[in-house]
Amino acid sequence: GNGPSFYRGKELLKELPGAPITSPVYAREATGFIEANKDQPWFLHLSFNAVHSPIVASPSWLEKFKHLDKRQQAIDSLVEDGSITKEGKSYTLPKNQGAAKPAKAPTKTTDPSTTDALVLISRRLARATARLTFTPLVAHVYAPLAYAREPHERYLALAKAPIDALFVGMNPGPFGMAQTGVPFGEIAAVRGFLAIDGRVRVPRDTHPKRPVQGFACTRAEVSGQRFWGLFSRAFASRDACFDRIFVWNYAPLAFVSATGANITPDKLPRAEREALESPCNAALVAMTELLRPRLVIGVGAFARAAAERALKTCAHRPEFAQILHPSPASPAANRGWEPQVRADLVKLRVIAK
Repeated sequence: GNGPSFYRGKELLKELPGAPITSPVYAREATGFIEANKDQPWFLHLSFNAVHSPIVASPSWLEKFKHLDKRQQAIDSLVEDGSITKEGKSYTLPKNQGAAKPAKAPTKTTDPSTTDALVLISRRLARATARLTFTPLVAHVYAPLAYAREPHERYLALAKAPIDALFVGMNPGPFGMAQTGVPFGEIAAVRGFLAIDGRVRVPRDTHPKRPVQGFACTRAEVSGQRFWGLFSRAFASRDACFDRIFVWNYAPLAFVSATGANITPDKLPRAEREALESPCNAALVAMTELLRPRLVIGVGAFARAAAERALKTCAHRPEFAQILHPSPASPAANRGWEPQVRADLVKLRVIAK
């Protein structure tokens, strides 16, 4: 009575961005499966459910072209038969199919076109950075947008627009995003608060001290614990959190020396750093124009400076701010990171007291 059910393996998906318009979702899942299994034999059977007339368009596209001949008639007919709902001047997919329920106040929903656009931004960035080369200072390069694509793109599906704040981190940590594909992606926080899991392929070139174990990793990342812990306590739910914010790492690569030490992007030689910045800047501009945040908040000084440089050419003009980085290497962060940052975010009107 509540419409179709969707499963990923044996997992029942409570909310599938884009449903019931599923063709883009099926295509995204299929390409992710192919990418994840490209180094071994695989079989994929894919059948789209909207290959014949009537052709179904998402509300965002119908709204965009409603000025064309007969477009408004099509929109009106979809509203009339309950396929979409009208809220003010915008149109959305009904959250539940089947029996009518008492009306609720309009809420922000994940737009499948937003998710698709973010996936394209991410994959374009992954391809561009895969072509970069680095001096012997960097012995190993970790690219979680590629080998952890499945959980990474499930994280992208949480994004909504517009938002209050886009948080920008520096680059993947060895026991966070390098394992899960999620910014500040400490395992417990990703599985718990974010409710994300997924397959992580083991890259060929890793340092013995920095293995990629995906969600089987038992090492905790303090930065991720602190970061997502604050937001899990500041908001009533994950969805309430992502109504207001999104988090993105400026650089998608992690760099490790021959000794296993972490190398941050600011320690790269100038020519290599500038080559890395070009695609990273383009991705951040595209993301900012898509999500339209009121604030872009750098997690640490490096991230704020990088964001300000990158967004000089951005059509959307956010305000900039900075919070203390949650790294345990920071003495200031170890003197009560959460109370300090919570106070800053209350002043910035990102979270309530």
